Amino acid sequence: MALLRGAVEALAGIGRIDAVSPVYESPPAGHVHQGPFLNLALRLTTALGPVRLLLWCKGLEFAAGRRPGIPLGPRPLDVDIVSLGALEIANGRVSVPHPRVAERPFMTAPLADIAPSEMLAGHDATLAEIDQRLGRVDLVRVAGPDAVWSGVLDR
Repeated sequence: MALLRGAVEALAGIGRIDAVSPVYESPPAGHVHQGPFLNLALRLTTALGPVRLLLWCKGLEFAAGRRPGIPLGPRPLDVDIVSLGALEIANGRVSVPHPRVAERPFMTAPLADIAPSEMLAGHDATLAEIDQRLGRVDLVRVAGPDAVWSGVLDR
């Protein structure tokens, strides 16, 4: 939980955090010989463009100890840019919305908690509808938003 808290606090340093979801635990995706994942979503308003934001996220991962290794293998922190509102990007560095978001309950559940009526670019359903379709099988809410963010939320 401390790594998540540190990442959220660091992201607050580059913008304004408008919403933070509860924290969920899920089984690992991909390489299964690792511990469970902790997942959350937040809404960040920032002046950084997509590539600079991605580089910032990768810097957070590196600072937390993430190093190149097994694809989808164990990692202490994974910070993804899942959506940028109506913006769709697919270049060699950034893919937004995240290409597998609508397949992963551990991504859609926290997103639906903070933005149920929003639609991901290129999708024809709201986050709540995607979340309902996928279900929350194997997800366990382990903490509220205050476990990772004690700052003021602009709503």
